[in-house]
Amino acid sequence: MPQREPEHVETVVIGGGQAGLSVGHHLARRGRPFVILDAHQRVGDAWRKRWDSLRLFTPARYNALAGMPFPAPAHSFPTKDQVADYLEAYATRFQLPVRTGVRVDRLWRDDGRFVVAAGDRSWEADNAVVAMSTFQVPQVPPFATDLDPDIVQLHSAGYRNPSQLQEGGVLVVGAGNSGAEIALEVAGRHPTWLAGKESGHVPFRIESPAARFVFQPLLFRVVGHRVLTVDTPIGRKLRPRLLSHPAPLVRVKPKDLAAAGIQRVPRVVGCATASPCWRTNGSWRWPTSSGAPGSVPTSPGSTSRSSVRTSTSRCTTAGSSPASRACTSWACTSSTPCRRDSFPASTGTPSTSSTRSWRERGGHPAVRARRPTTESAARCAQGESADSCPGLAVGQHPDP
Repeated sequence: MPQREPEHVETVVIGGGQAGLSVGHHLARRGRPFVILDAHQRVGDAWRKRWDSLRLFTPARYNALAGMPFPAPAHSFPTKDQVADYLEAYATRFQLPVRTGVRVDRLWRDDGRFVVAAGDRSWEADNAVVAMSTFQVPQVPPFATDLDPDIVQLHSAGYRNPSQLQEGGVLVVGAGNSGAEIALEVAGRHPTWLAGKESGHVPFRIESPAARFVFQPLLFRVVGHRVLTVDTPIGRKLRPRLLSHPAPLVRVKPKDLAAAGIQRVPRVVGCATASPCWRTNGSWRWPTSSGAPGSVPTSPGSTSRSSVRTSTSRCTTAGSSPASRACTSWACTSSTPCRRDSFPASTGTPSTSSTRSWRERGGHPAVRARRPTTESAARCAQGESADSCPGLAVGQHPDP
């Protein structure tokens, strides 16, 4: 396909979400020429494609962009479709030049100007604003390809509602806000496990009068806008920690999960008999349809059976299919456990040459792995403590 002549514009804004539209609004007020490029077919589609029951954690009064109030009761928590429609209406009202269906492939600098490439189209600009993030890029644990193909695997990027799941238990991998809310939703229909380290929780109900009139103004107007910013010393000091640590649960509380019958389990580290497994009190465990986890002793070479279709004792990829049905959340980030042939067995490093890729299973490609040290891999291969062989590192999706 022949390359078109590049278009010349003063500023290119990459991303047509709330950040890109806000930048566009201020450029338009100053009469500066610009264009906004967005990969989706409609403004707001990044929100429309989230799960059906998703709501914001911030009330409508704090969700408006400059120049246009959010069209919802001030203390309500808008749905994802309301947010999407608001963004689309915002672009229309201010006649922002948004080019939809344009996925940027590359951005570089050439002879003092920025060049933006999207397929066979390109733009040359004096300024480039990257107003997008990687939050929409699914993080899939590498052991996903080792799970039995009968298990329904969904990333939260593809999850819409519980009707997508088949009968049996559900393991939600990732205990952040997305994982907790999805687990609470599916627990009404399925035995549910929630895997991942607890990250704390907001110690009040965000819908309560105290939150509405005291905590929300303090958090959103003072702390968020005036204290924890890059313009203050404390904000700059805390920024690396805030970016690298999971955020606390906002709407869902631990007692909500317990009341719904959701079982909390440690982080998932790999596969036992093609079923996800974790380590508890010196034993390897995995979910079963009976509602109790199957378990295996840590001693290499011993054997055990859980109540449903599990056959070997070691945390390996061999064996029969489980009765649990797994669902992964945004909170999955991956680190490389020990070797695939070691004990406890690992998932190996993600590879695009897998016999059956995540994309072929209807999901998304796995990304980002961290290799263990040679010393830790050797200890793990000799059957020593799994502490020397870290498995899945559960992270946190910064929810809206």
